[in-house]
Amino acid sequence: MGWFWRPLRVLMMVVAGFALLGIASYQADGAGSLARAEQVFWLKYFLSSQSAILWMSVLFFMSTIFYWLGMFASRDGSGQSATLESLGSKIAWVAVGMALIGTLVRWYESYLIGADVGHIPVSNLYEVFVLFCWMTAAFYLYFEAQYKTRAGGLRDACGQRRRRLFALVYRRA
Repeated sequence: MGWFWRPLRVLMMVVAGFALLGIASYQADGAGSLARAEQVFWLKYFLSSQSAILWMSVLFFMSTIFYWLGMFASRDGSGQSATLESLGSKIAWVAVGMALIGTLVRWYESYLIGADVGHIPVSNLYEVFVLFCWMTAAFYLYFEAQYKTRAGGLRDACGQRRRRLFALVYRRA
């Protein structure tokens, strides 16, 4: 179903490419080795499951900061608010990508531990939390694109409350 949503197509292709790069980086002399996670630059800092999921966490935090900055930025027509929220959205996309890369590489790493250990990465609470993070963000990004609104509707909800409060105050005056 996700293939029909254009941004998800791009995400799937990018994630597949980086996950395959990460998996290929584990190869040494025709066999995979977990020790390469500490030796290969890309694995150590970006593509091993631990690194990718750490980046996911940092990027979700940064995305939240940009959404909040955009929500509280002035609406004077300069476009600063829209720019900040757009940055938050783009960072959230990268965070979802890093979560998926980390999940796919973790799946391969589990087979490097042992063939009988290999499992799809939803077998413990840590992996399920990662799944929850990227899936929730992907749903949010879908609805953000579908309804062409950012900040999860918080700005609209705050604006409606503010208008009701002003209407109540001005009626009494």
